[in-house]
Amino acid sequence: MAYVASPAHVRFQLAHKLALQGGLSVVRQLLANKDTPLHDAGMTTEELYQLALQQPPPSGYYNPHIKDGVPFPPLPPPAKKGKKKEQPPGPPNPEHPVRSKAFFKRNILQYLVGTQEIVKLRSERMSESNQLFKINKKGKKVPLYLTNVGQVKHSVWVWKSIHAVDLTTIKLKPPTNKPPPIPSLPRQREPFGAEVGVGEDLSHLSKKRQKARRVEIRRDLHMMKVQAGIKAQKERAEKGAELRRLQAERAARKSQQEQDWEDRRLAARNAKRYKKN
Repeated sequence: MAYVASPAHVRFQLAHKLALQGGLSVVRQLLANKDTPLHDAGMTTEELYQLALQQPPPSGYYNPHIKDGVPFPPLPPPAKKGKKKEQPPGPPNPEHPVRSKAFFKRNILQYLVGTQEIVKLRSERMSESNQLFKINKKGKKVPLYLTNVGQVKHSVWVWKSIHAVDLTTIKLKPPTNKPPPIPSLPRQREPFGAEVGVGEDLSHLSKKRQKARRVEIRRDLHMMKVQAGIKAQKERAEKGAELRRLQAERAARKSQQEQDWEDRRLAARNAKRYKKN
């Protein structure tokens, strides 16, 4: 069966591609700036994420899901009275290519790791003890120290430019320019009645011709459903007749087996009586 890409699917793929290209441009500008901590002490994911959000989006960037500051296309009115139909939650930064922290970590940073432009290392830092937390077995954030003991040294993961580290001290994977896979929406199956015009684009027709075309499509679709119903009913009747035939044959075989068994039993009894006489 053929597949067709819906406008929402195409818009989704385009939004992902534009956000990835724009996010890479933003982070590469930070990597090119020698004054950023990426060339010195390094930056944590949160610090780099917040710094990237402070940078303006590249020229020409836009979000296909946003039109005039509102989600596009707007949702249709609710089908039932009294039920509110809300737009699903979007990314926290829809107007910026770094649209969320998850997108930043899983797509932008991983792409730069693959192209060997950035590297993640362990580093020692001094921080206030009341700002350090850990995750317990229940998944809750708890303080690392029960009391404030002032400045303490702790180990953190930081991002650094590949040009700011000694390559002999780290192990790098072979570089790759392959971008992360674009998550795909479920493909839409070809709708029932596509051969008579269901799902076709009528925007190029005038309103009068659109109305007439919709009437034709509804008429042809109704005839298709009627024919499909007749065909299905005929198939069910044929299957029912075949099932009844098989049941009759099975009953006949069973009856014949019972008759043969009764004949053998009577023959054995008669033979036994004959021997006695």
